[in-house]
Amino acid sequence: MAQLSHLLAFFGLQQAISERPSWNSSFLHVVSNQDPIRRVLISPTNGFAGSIPRQTCIYKPFGTFLICSDSDCSCFEEPESVLDLMMVMNSNSQNQDNGFLIFDYGQILERFKHKVICKGTSQLSDFRVIQLQAGINLPLEAIGIGGQHTSNMSFLRNKMERRVEASFIKKRNAFDPGKKLNKMKEAMAYLEWYKKVTLNEGGYYDSFKFSGSRSKDEVKSREEIVKHHRALTKYWKTTVDEVEKLPQKEEAAFRTRWLYAGTNYRRMVEPLDIAEYYMKSGNRGDYVNLGRSEHYKQLEKWMIEDRPSGSGNNRRKAVSLTEDSCFWAYVEEAIISSKRLREGSSEE
Repeated sequence: MAQLSHLLAFFGLQQAISERPSWNSSFLHVVSNQDPIRRVLISPTNGFAGSIPRQTCIYKPFGTFLICSDSDCSCFEEPESVLDLMMVMNSNSQNQDNGFLIFDYGQILERFKHKVICKGTSQLSDFRVIQLQAGINLPLEAIGIGGQHTSNMSFLRNKMERRVEASFIKKRNAFDPGKKLNKMKEAMAYLEWYKKVTLNEGGYYDSFKFSGSRSKDEVKSREEIVKHHRALTKYWKTTVDEVEKLPQKEEAAFRTRWLYAGTNYRRMVEPLDIAEYYMKSGNRGDYVNLGRSEHYKQLEKWMIEDRPSGSGNNRRKAVSLTEDSCFWAYVEEAIISSKRLREGSSEE
């Protein structure tokens, strides 16, 4: 549900939304170009100069801003441009020294209910550059500042153009784990192949852990494994981090779609992390508590939460030791404990 507001300035809310971009579209701020309230949020000493200098501003815009003039209104979404526009309106406000006027935003919304809100370039020329320029000029004119032809306004227009282009690129590259999932499936297929060919050579875990003392071909295979291992880990760390920022409903949708792939990744790749952990003599052991990555813990937590309560096949699944991606860590700890026990017995 969209939240309609005047100007929300709670830092905690701003921070939460900045970390969760999908929430951005749920907030619509309606602002009059004559409303002095914005001067509380933006210091008037910041001004508006040729380089548009701006002191650190506590207020961080988020969501969509419907900025209204006496005759029209426009929508803006890019946060930095919203701040710049609010400063321009501050400097142009005829009511700046008339105290705090009370604006009836209900009347403003009613006045524009049946009007077309200027937001873009859908009816303009097909040329991209002209579209971009017009798509900036029309909204500026709608809020009463587009007619200014000063060097300051030219600077602002150019700055907004660059931000719009950067925003297009950002949206095109927005978080979508599906875009790279097929590439990650190729990396997983390579690990599956490696696991199969090492079955009769000591097994997947030992072949990876001790490949440094083997043939050149085996060393080369390990290098390929490390490359795919790193790519997979980077992908899933990023994915888990982004999913944790999603609203609960979207996070649940992710689990349904991606959790199976994430579980397969964890079971296939975590043993390699365990092998590398115990290969390093400086580690103190206890991988599960001291060395395990948080993204593995989160993937396992989601898998457990997703499992139906009272599932009848849990016991059957537990028979396969590889179901537990930490199995080899327990083996390593058992070896360490046995070694310590033998050393203790020999000293006696």
